[in-house]
Parts: sequence; C-alpha cells; structure tokens
Amino acid sequence: MLTGRAVLMDFDGGSGRSSDYYGRFDDLFESPLRVQSTRTPRDLKAGGDERTLQWLETMTDFMCLQPLEWDEDVVTVQGSPAFLHTLRLNPSLASAFDETFGGLDGLFRDDFFELLRPKRELLDEAAAFVHSLGIQPARAAALVGLHIRNGRDFRTRKLTPEEWRKLAVCAKALVPSDGSAYGPPQAAYVVATESAESQTAATSALGTGAVVYKPSLPKGGDGGSSSREGAKRAMVELLIVSLSNASVLTPMSSFSETVAALTGRPGLYFHFDTSRKFHFESATEVFPGCFVPWTAEMPGSMNLHSLLEKLKCAGSVRRANAHSRWIHPTGLRFLDGTTALPEKLAKKVTAF
Repeated sequence: MLTGRAVLMDFDGGSGRSSDYYGRFDDLFESPLRVQSTRTPRDLKAGGDERTLQWLETMTDFMCLQPLEWDEDVVTVQGSPAFLHTLRLNPSLASAFDETFGGLDGLFRDDFFELLRPKRELLDEAAAFVHSLGIQPARAAALVGLHIRNGRDFRTRKLTPEEWRKLAVCAKALVPSDGSAYGPPQAAYVVATESAESQTAATSALGTGAVVYKPSLPKGGDGGSSSREGAKRAMVELLIVSLSNASVLTPMSSFSETVAALTGRPGLYFHFDTSRKFHFESATEVFPGCFVPWTAEMPGSMNLHSLLEKLKCAGSVRRANAHSRWIHPTGLRFLDGTTALPEKLAKKVTAF
C-alpha cells in the first residue's frame, strides 16, 4: 500500500499438505485487504530483478532505507512481524504512511484493527467468555490473562511444578492486595496454553481462580490444534488474554507479543531459564524473577529503544517521529494505577 506493490503471503504447508496454511485468512479476519497465499512465489520472479530483506534487517536497518526509490520487480521480506514498526518509523515513508492511514499514530493495535479486523463472531465469543467469569469491578476485581508457551521451541525442557508456582507468584502480584471495604479482591486467571498437560499444571499452580477457554485440542492436523478449528480457537484465546486487566506472557513468543501490542500494555514475563536470553537487558525487574519490557507497541520490538541509537540514521528517525509513541518507552501500568518504568537497562537477572 505504501510502495504500490502487490503482496503475497508465502505459507509453506510442508510435505503432504495443501498449499493453504491451516488457519485460513477469511476464517479469522474481516479485512479490506485482498490477500493471496502461494507456495511458489518464485514463479512470479522470472525475468525480473529481486531485492531480499533479511529477517534482522527488517527489524533495524530498514528504517534507514529508501523503499520508494527501489526499482526491483520483487521485494522479498523474510519473516519478522516487527516489520510494521520499521515501516512506520522510516522517515522516507512518513508522509505516505500518514496519507494512506489517515493520520494513525502507527501503533500495532491501530493498524491491526484497521487492516486485520478479527471476525465479529470471534470478538463476540471472546467478550462473552470474559463476561461469563462474573468479575465485578466494584470489588477490586482483576482478570489476569496468561499465555504460557511450554514447548520445545521455547526451551529445552518443559516447566517443572516449581517453575509453575513461581510463575503463579508473578501473576498473583498483579492483583491489588487491598480489597478495601468490599472484602478480599476478586480475581480470575485465564490461561492460554497449548496442551492438556500444561492446562492441568497451570490450574494446579494458580488454584481455584484459574480458568481455561476450552479444553486443549489434540496435537496435529484434522480436528486437532493444526486445523481450521484450532486456528479459530487460538485467535479467540489471543483476544481473551488481550481483554484482561493485566497479563503474564512468554518471552520471545509472537503470540504473547501480539497480545501485549493489542492491549497497548507490556505483559509481565517470568524468566524461566537464565541460560537463554530474552531481551532482559531492555526490561525492568518489578518482582524477583518477573520482568517488564520497555514497550508493548509491536511484536518483536521489546528492545526497539536500544536499537534506535545504533542506527546510522537515528537522528532523522527521531526527528520524523518526535511526537509518536513509538519512540517513547511505556512501562507497565499496574491495576492500582501506578506505573513502572526503568530508569536504566537491567544489568542482571535476579535468581528467584
């Protein structure tokens, strides 16, 4: 839309699968976009020049490039949902962005609901589930949403019962401790996690206040988690967690980062494994072992503020976006109205 190019989404279905990704675009979104998916985008490249943007380049150096001057027939963008914030911050695209999007500040939430509006029935289903929990705001109520990724792609082993209990401490710390004249605070913990085993572990750690949207689907394709129904459930769970008052999320998970971006509020992260880096260098430790990143504006941008200063065009990016929330860290707004914002980058990880 900014450079006059068509967009193709390349979903690789893998061996033995159809060319469609299992989560179909039209199942999930009511969008003004007309999106095509293909497994063979190289067929479109015959006879034309191509420019390829590497994954890390889209997160950083793209802000200094001049895409309106490119004359290649095909531009391939590799991965990285963080590409959206670099589009917004690129000084050469600022006027095109404002003209195309009608003055939107360019935060992920704004663009998401403009271009990728979830299906009304999915939004209604998420809202109905939250309403069914019966949380009463007059009683210092809190709905804490948790997305807990417990698979091999996150860490080398599954969480232990003790780690689930430590994670529960982070979640419960988000609930106001003073119920004032209404008695003890009322809280519910809605858990989005990928397996029945994880659901059981989460509810055991959190106690009677823990709920799940629906029992987990079995792993795999037809009728399981990797099916059209599985994709719809994942979208509803994402919306439910984003409707919560506060959230506990999984570091480096694009699902979690999208939740934070939609709420406009960073989620609390429990750092399970100190041998693995998850941008804690650009976060503040608000409880022992529990971190808040500087920003919630966009998936992939937890360390955006530290990246800006390393750009050769940092000055022009800041001047072009002087009034944008993109370049100002937001911190975490707690349920009692206070906020936590780091005065300096965290230098260590505290043992829980």
